[in-house]
Amino acid sequence: MEKSFLEQYGTLIGTSIASGTALFIAVGGKWLRSKFYKANLKVVDFKKFVQHGDKSTKLLVVWRIVLKNRGNETARNVQADVIKIYDNEKKRSGFLPVPLKWTHLDNESRDILPGQTVYLDLFDEIHTFMPRNLEIRLCTRFGLDIRKFTFLEDGKADLKIAIFQKNGSVMNIAIRAEKEIEIEDALFKARLVLLEKKRKFKWRDLVNKYIPWLLE
Repeated sequence: MEKSFLEQYGTLIGTSIASGTALFIAVGGKWLRSKFYKANLKVVDFKKFVQHGDKSTKLLVVWRIVLKNRGNETARNVQADVIKIYDNEKKRSGFLPVPLKWTHLDNESRDILPGQTVYLDLFDEIHTFMPRNLEIRLCTRFGLDIRKFTFLEDGKADLKIAIFQKNGSVMNIAIRAEKEIEIEDALFKARLVLLEKKRKFKWRDLVNKYIPWLLE
């Protein structure tokens, strides 16, 4: 007596359905989670912190970018690199991306929990008085002996910083800095000039670009 189709292939079909269902739940669940749970990194401040030095270094100032995760998911493996430097509006030749340090961490990569505020070290402002001098150094563990990688020159400097994360898009920040050395004083100032954001797509922008007469 021949076995029916279900008797012959029922186990195989059941196993295939179970495997497919498990795969759908795994992939679909991950996709659904990504839609409702997201990291949302924001720059909330950029300021300097004054620290005391030793006898030869009377003053040390560290400039830090303050970031906060305003999302409901952990931002994972977040790393910030200085990717470009312009000295007095001229692109610095031979420069390679430099990873920055996180405050209080001996590491270039970290997780940022939902609601957590963290500090990213950007500049060391090093004042010396014997002789009078001011050096601005990027806060990194790499290329410390290579001046074009880690130090700012006199005058104006524009830096582009990219903040990467495993589970989110890249955030680009621009910093404008200026260093002046005078006979009696040494000055440095820096400010956040641009925080790039992705614009949401709007049909109105597309129409305005190609067929603006429709909006008249």
